[in-house]
Amino acid sequence: MKQKNVILLIILFFFATSFSIKKVPDVSLEKIWVLENYLNGVSTYKAKARFSKNKPGIEFKKDGSLKINQNSSWCGTEPIEYEIADGTWQKTNDSIIAFEHTYWGGTIKLRAKIIQLTKKKLVLKQIHK
Repeated sequence: MKQKNVILLIILFFFATSFSIKKVPDVSLEKIWVLENYLNGVSTYKAKARFSKNKPGIEFKKDGSLKINQNSSWCGTEPIEYEIADGTWQKTNDSIIAFEHTYWGGTIKLRAKIIQLTKKKLVLKQIHK
């Protein structure tokens, strides 16, 4: 009986130590994101090293500032000219981002819900008040 208890303890020890808790890596929002797709208020971005010359994008900076690569005018007819505008951003909770930036018509305030965030992909859904 004593030998069975020792064997059982050894098995339990190996079973318990064979599983380790893996820390989920902290994925940073703070990088350049270039728009890949937009459908029904949902924007899908890919992480890039720099803004695209022919696609919108967002750069979230650690200090709460941001850069927006956006249409430089009200007209959306091709060819679209892009400009980089300045703004600010903050996370209001784990999944909501509030940002404000300038555009050709003045200043705009937006809120978006983070649907998905990985090292290479960001999916945002615009929140309408």
